[in-house]
Amino acid sequence: MKELLDIMPVGVEIKLGDKIVEVKDFAIQDIPKVTSIALKAQESLEKHKGSVPMTVTDILSKDLDGVLTAISASTGLKINEIKPMNTAALIFLATSVVEVNYDFFMANITPMVESLAKVMEQKTKVGQK
Repeated sequence: MKELLDIMPVGVEIKLGDKIVEVKDFAIQDIPKVTSIALKAQESLEKHKGSVPMTVTDILSKDLDGVLTAISASTGLKINEIKPMNTAALIFLATSVVEVNYDFFMANITPMVESLAKVMEQKTKVGQK
């Protein structure tokens, strides 16, 4: 029997000023909100030949709203709560969101997507007549 035990987003607590914030992996409902920023980050990484500092600068300058939306989706903080914070807080939050979600994605989602792709290839016989 196949089994999936972890079905709800898991959180990591961070301290932001005097506030404890839980950073969770993205839920299904968050996928449309964060997909565009993830694609833009990938494109920017390619454009800047893997330079993460250039990618971060590029994304922040071109899609700050997307970054704020992703942070809000992962932390539960309202965008209006995040906007007045200083840049250090923004980078701290973005770093925490990326750490939690990247680790979750690589450890859980990537292997599952690869498994799904393998099953689909076997079932549909892609490329075969």
